[in-house]
Amino acid sequence: MKKILSIVGARPQFIKLASLSRQLRERFHEIILHTGQHFDQNMSQLFFKELAIPDPTYHLSIQGGDHGEQTGRMLTGIESILSKEKPDVLRMVKSRFAAWEKRMAEAEPRGPFRNF
Repeated sequence: MKKILSIVGARPQFIKLASLSRQLRERFHEIILHTGQHFDQNMSQLFFKELAIPDPTYHLSIQGGDHGEQTGRMLTGIESILSKEKPDVLRMVKSRFAAWEKRMAEAEPRGPFRNF
């Protein structure tokens, strides 16, 4: 079974994740990486519970600090998990921060994103 890594971090992404993840899990082993951009119970865990999304496999807990600090922690965390998991498919649910970090990592030709 192919492995898919879905990356989310904020409530609009949780809603998008829920709608497709149910179908993906029928054909893929899905790993969910939560960046931790939304960490409040009502902004995060409530959505996972109400939308029946499995608990994230990884949670980066990047909350706090300015944009640059959050971006650095997110990029480092995503790269580490990609190197460890080596997914067949990377699913980036649209994110203002996560999409930028992905583009930054793609700029490194030897980085883990090169095959995605």
